[in-house]
Amino acid sequence: MADWLNVIITFIYTVATIFICFFNYKSTKATKEQTIEIKRQFDEENRAYITVEVVFVNRAFYMLKFTNNGRKIAKNVKIVFDDNFINSLMENDIIRILKELKTMECIIGIGQTYEVPIGTTKIRRNARKEPASGVVYYKDINDDIKEQNFHINLMNYAHFHTIETFEEKFLKEIKLQRTEIAKLADKQNGFKLQ
Repeated sequence: MADWLNVIITFIYTVATIFICFFNYKSTKATKEQTIEIKRQFDEENRAYITVEVVFVNRAFYMLKFTNNGRKIAKNVKIVFDDNFINSLMENDIIRILKELKTMECIIGIGQTYEVPIGTTKIRRNARKEPASGVVYYKDINDDIKEQNFHINLMNYAHFHTIETFEEKFLKEIKLQRTEIAKLADKQNGFKLQ
């Protein structure tokens, strides 16, 4: 009877050990998957991340501003515009710049920008312009290659309202004062302000 009791106890311990091993395996697998996900989230949070926006500079130039909003430097940045967009433009200098850009690379630091001209005020009158689209290729600090598509429908930017900046107002005021001083000096002693 004691032998049968030992066999039953051994059988129960064996089954329990198998269940423990099975659940340890499941726990280890879940921990491994969780670790992989945490690393993926960390890498996603701590990488270069380039965004694109349209800007109107000095009331004369439309630019696409590529900004690194990530937490790492973007290396070997290559901006390739879609040929349909390039071919829809009317200004030869801009077309040349955008075509040359395909062969160039740069670095965009954290929080820094790289601006690319896409036209002067003439672009607003171009009825056949295609959306500004293309791909930005770059590497982050770990040499992981990133690829981001961009697509901006310029027809959605029909009106750009510009304001006179403080610097422009200040410069205008200085010019006005200079003119007045020159008039006063001219009246006095024939002195000319240069």
